[in-house]
Amino acid sequence: MGFVYTQRKEDPVRILVIYALVMSLVLPASAAYYAIDKGSIQLGGTIGFESRGGDLYEDADEESQTQISFEPFVGYFLIPNLSLGTHVTYTSFTHGEYKNSAFGIGPVATYYLGSEYSTFFPFVSARFDYRKTSTEIDGNDSPDVTTTVIGFAGGITTMVSKNVGIRAMLFYEMNSQEVEDSDSVDGNKIGLRIGIESFIW
Repeated sequence: MGFVYTQRKEDPVRILVIYALVMSLVLPASAAYYAIDKGSIQLGGTIGFESRGGDLYEDADEESQTQISFEPFVGYFLIPNLSLGTHVTYTSFTHGEYKNSAFGIGPVATYYLGSEYSTFFPFVSARFDYRKTSTEIDGNDSPDVTTTVIGFAGGITTMVSKNVGIRAMLFYEMNSQEVEDSDSVDGNKIGLRIGIESFIW
């Protein structure tokens, strides 16, 4: 079973509320004329829930596995087509007496192709995340795990309305994971993500 990265005992709803309030104060008021124009504000992300049961996933006490994940992001278009923002990752996994939670945050830059007349916006992006994972087994804490992530992606956003689009992208991530008082271990990921994003302008 792999590690996930974050801080334990953090309330994800509280984190997201604080995050939204801070970003609303930091980002200037929108003065854009179309979705990816200078001054447009970009909001998006994914949310997931999994409940895994049956002989494959249950333990000896017939307890199933549960995983919850949030991955919101917010961005601001500094110039037309170029967005700079922040990406947040939160994951919680439980299986009987095994509990694992992860929290990560970092900057993300995205460059879009298109104009005010476009309904399809191809894009490329780059991001950096710092993540921390905490694990508890039978009430005992395990050493925390820290992970740094450098990621690249390319994809397309298809607008389904004036302000809302469906985002699909291929991504590649380079991960460096370190357990307390141990050497780091490197790895990589490649995959496909689909989500939704909105543009406030």
